[in-house]
Amino acid sequence: MTSDDPEIRKLSKRVSALEDALADILMKLTAIEEKGVAALPSGNRGALAPSQHPLKTETIMVGAKFVNAAFYTLEKRGEDGLPFRWMGRASTADMRVKIGRDKALSVEVYVAVHVEAAVLESFTVSCDGDRALLTDTTPAAGNMVVKRFRFAPLPKAPRLPVTTLELSLGKVTKMNKEEDRRILGVGIHKIVVSEIA
Repeated sequence: MTSDDPEIRKLSKRVSALEDALADILMKLTAIEEKGVAALPSGNRGALAPSQHPLKTETIMVGAKFVNAAFYTLEKRGEDGLPFRWMGRASTADMRVKIGRDKALSVEVYVAVHVEAAVLESFTVSCDGDRALLTDTTPAAGNMVVKRFRFAPLPKAPRLPVTTLELSLGKVTKMNKEEDRRILGVGIHKIVVSEIA
């Protein structure tokens, strides 16, 4: 199946409609929470003030339940069985997280495997179309590499707590093995999106 397949387009439209409905529900819940805080006696308001809420973090496990057309099927790393999926079926992948842009964000992509350093270096993430202010690549526990991207808060961020991430491959590796002719980017284990104080 390709992105031109009518069935995939139909499913994509349905997923978008469900995401929009979820965003509406989240917005209504936020409004209800704010009304509840305003209705509390003044002595109790400080405990629930929005500025006192803990920073949000969302982890996207790129495992068995993960679905995105830009990724290949689930694999496990040979030496330790760590699950991951290769990105490379498409050069970009969009996904949404339930975290708004009113605070600075950190996006950490845990790369389990990559074939070429140039491909890893070309891998980028944007947030709602914005480029990262800072980027770094560091080794991590479990023989992984973490690519970290930092994003500034939006001064007039929508109240809707949803952010769209776009993962992009600037370069890819074309496999030339008889049994493997895939186009590979990076093999991702998980993505962690966090608010930064």
